[in-house]
Amino acid sequence: MESLFPNLYRFTGASARNETLFTYLIVREGGNLLLPCQDGPVREHFDDIEELGGVATQFVTHNHDVDGALVEAVHDRFGAELCYHSAEQDAIAEKTKCQSVVFGDEGLRVGSDFQAIYFPSCCAGSSLYHWQHGGKHFLFTSHVINLVEGEWQNGLDLWQYRNLREWSDSETPPDPRPQLAKIAELSLDYTMPNVSVDDQEEYHQFSDDTRTSFFLALDAQVAAEAKHVLNE
Repeated sequence: MESLFPNLYRFTGASARNETLFTYLIVREGGNLLLPCQDGPVREHFDDIEELGGVATQFVTHNHDVDGALVEAVHDRFGAELCYHSAEQDAIAEKTKCQSVVFGDEGLRVGSDFQAIYFPSCCAGSSLYHWQHGGKHFLFTSHVINLVEGEWQNGLDLWQYRNLREWSDSETPPDPRPQLAKIAELSLDYTMPNVSVDDQEEYHQFSDDTRTSFFLALDAQVAAEAKHVLNE
């Protein structure tokens, strides 16, 4: 357990595929938040977490990040419910019976400093999380958004959720542009992934250049999606 920034702690583990995995603890007056990634090395630090105020809620980006034994252990120790997008409910229910709260496509705000933003990619209910503290703004991106060799990869090239969700003949897949617009409106100082592979950064601190390139990449995705929607 390491202190990265004021009120932000990180637990570092590894996957069977030699990925580096990060779980985050956000310490805040309205209740601490844990963002677990699979079976991170959290349980051995329960006493330290309790001294920091415990855990009020666990937020996962999608079902791939859920290790049932871990989230249940956190719930048993601190009473922390598991929170995620409703599209992940069935997949997560297969992994854990932990008491849960779900949100919809509108996302969820927790106090004035933290919000969940629906941002489907590899899973129909994938979400990102934004937290502000001490004048700094953090975007927790799972493996969806990464800066790779100077280029932003935002995980939305195909908007896979168009095929992940089942739509009847009378239904139309939702327009993804509002979700992209939500990200474009955010203040950002850091992206905080929960997976790092090869020589990827463990987290990214925006410079003027990378912030500009990030929003340009979003603009390009919005334009591509607008063209796609018009052609449907």
